Amino acid sequence: MTSPNPLPHQPVSEQARPARGRRVMVVICASLQSAWCAVLAFLLVIAYQPPQGDWDHSGLAAITGMAFVVAVLGVITVLVDLVPLLLKWLSWKWLLLPAVLVVLAVARVVHLSSAYPAS
Repeated sequence: MTSPNPLPHQPVSEQARPARGRRVMVVICASLQSAWCAVLAFLLVIAYQPPQGDWDHSGLAAITGMAFVVAVLGVITVLVDLVPLLLKWLSWKWLLLPAVLVVLAVARVVHLSSAYPAS
């Protein structure tokens, strides 16, 4: 009859430590990524505010700049999220939200450049 503990000199809790450490890293990575994506989504909502009119060049510049900042920060988020993905702490599904935010921000920049051409 074999013992459930393959190393009798180590307690069972020592063997369970890598699984618990992985769960902690998953929770930390997921929480940080979720909070950061919430910030990016808030900034994107600001970027989707319409300018007051064709004459509002400063508002248009601010909106375009905000959308560009969200796109750049979203790309950085995707690149940073590749580390926990490659370490198998997170699944590939965690890349969807920052990728969608990047696509929406780029779409906003493209829309603004076509709807309000530079004069």
